[in-house]
Amino acid sequence: MAKQVFEFKRSEDDDEIIKVSVSAVFGASKEPGWDGSHGDQYRITVGTDQGRMSFDYWNSYHDMQNDKSVKLENALGVFICEALDGLEYNEDTLADEFGYSPSESRRVYREMQRFAKAAARLGLDESALIAIVDKLDR
Repeated sequence: MAKQVFEFKRSEDDDEIIKVSVSAVFGASKEPGWDGSHGDQYRITVGTDQGRMSFDYWNSYHDMQNDKSVKLENALGVFICEALDGLEYNEDTLADEFGYSPSESRRVYREMQRFAKAAARLGLDESALIAIVDKLDR
């Protein structure tokens, strides 16, 4: 199992440190019938002192072919972006912007909401999510 703790400031002027732990267990995905055609599968757990959330994650096919393990900052980035999307979009805007059918839009929206609600339970509000994604992008 790979594990790393990331520390972020909410802003350059703020002294508050946000600590987020990310761990990955190889091959522990709950996704049935995985065939490995997209990369190695992992079960990712993101946590703060207020709780944790787990989700399935696949690294890139390129990394799998070159025996590179999961990049925890990339998995954290997926969590953060899904949570931010859950705050920004609704079913209608998803369908309009991405061309999803109504049923697909509902499915994607529910998944984004799952991440947004998990982030809130972990004490990560929108400003914390933005601070983390900004730091990850550097």
